[in-house]
Amino acid sequence: MSNAGAMLKKRLVAAQEARDRKEAVKRNEHFKAVTAWHAKVQLAEQDYIRNRQQTVMKEELEQATNELRIARRVKLKHILQNEMIAYKRELSAKGVVLVSEDMTHHC
Repeated sequence: MSNAGAMLKKRLVAAQEARDRKEAVKRNEHFKAVTAWHAKVQLAEQDYIRNRQQTVMKEELEQATNELRIARRVKLKHILQNEMIAYKRELSAKGVVLVSEDMTHHC
């Protein structure tokens, strides 16, 4: 009976070891799944942040471009107005008077 008892004990130990290995594999698979999920979430967050930063940079660039365009137009308008004033003075000094389009419609 001691031989049968030893065999039974040996089989019980082997079965427990098999259950322990299965449990270890199960824990390892769970750990891998959780780790993969966290990596996926982290990549998604990084993509969102990168895309948001690109959107903000694009909007800022568009705004700066529009502001520059407005500033250029204002500067050009002033330059053209100053040239027109200088040209009218030059013509006036020669005795020539410019008639504006508004005045030609009234005639």
